[in-house]
Amino acid sequence: MPNHPMVSPVGSPPETAPQIPLSRRNFLMGAVLCAGGLMLSRTPAQADILDTLNKIFLLDPTVLNYAHEMEELEKDFFARALESNGYMQLDGRERGLFDLIARQDAAHFQVLDMERKRRRATPSDTLENRIRSSSLGRPRFFRYPAGVFDNRQNLLREAIWLKENVLYAYHGAVDLVRDPSLLGPAAAIAGVESRHLAALREIAGLDPVPTSYEGQVSPQAIGQRLGRRYGFKGGSPRNNGGAQ
Repeated sequence: MPNHPMVSPVGSPPETAPQIPLSRRNFLMGAVLCAGGLMLSRTPAQADILDTLNKIFLLDPTVLNYAHEMEELEKDFFARALESNGYMQLDGRERGLFDLIARQDAAHFQVLDMERKRRRATPSDTLENRIRSSSLGRPRFFRYPAGVFDNRQNLLREAIWLKENVLYAYHGAVDLVRDPSLLGPAAAIAGVESRHLAALREIAGLDPVPTSYEGQVSPQAIGQRLGRRYGFKGGSPRNNGGAQ
C-alpha cells in the first residue's frame, strides 16, 4: 500500500441506548467480527442481498422509507465520490473498493425503491416529491460539507463517518424485529455495511474494527445526525436539524 497519510479516526456516536439482548448482540457481532481486516474482493451474491433487504423491511412503511433514504444517501455519496478529485488520488486497489461499494449501495437502493413502489409506501408525507424530481434526472437534495470530495484524506474520512453511522442505524433498527427468524437477515444487512466500513478503515490505515458496535444509537438519533450533515429527512419531509 502506498505511504499515504493516515486518516484520523472517526469518533463513535456518543449517544447510546441499552444493549440489545445477548442473542441479538451475538448475531450482529458475528457479522462485524467476521469482517475484521477484510478487503472486499468480490460482490456478495446479489440475490442474497436483495432477499435479505426484502425480508427485513417487511416491517412497516416507516422503516422501509427510512431505509430507502439511507441507502439513497449512500448511493448518492459514492456516485459523487467516483467523479471526485479525491477518488483520482486513490490507488488502484482503493478505487476498486469504492467502485464495489458504489455498485452494492446502488443495488440496495434499487431494490428498496422497487419495494416501496410495490407496497405503495410512498404517501404524500414521504419523499415522493423528491422522487418525482429525481425521475426527471435532477440531482437529489443531499448536501455535503465543503471539501469532502477534494482529496483522498477528506474523502476517506467522510466515507468512514457515513458508513459508521449507517452501521449504527442498522444495529438500532434490529431491535424493531419481532420475528426471531428475521434476526439472521438483519445480521446479514449489518454484515454488508460492516464489511464496507472495515475495508474503508483498513485502506485509511486505521483499525478495521475499533469497537464492538454493540452499543446502540436509535435510528431517530442517527437520522438527526445525518440530517444536520447531509439534509437527510429520515423518510419524511420534516426538518431533522438544520445547519451543521
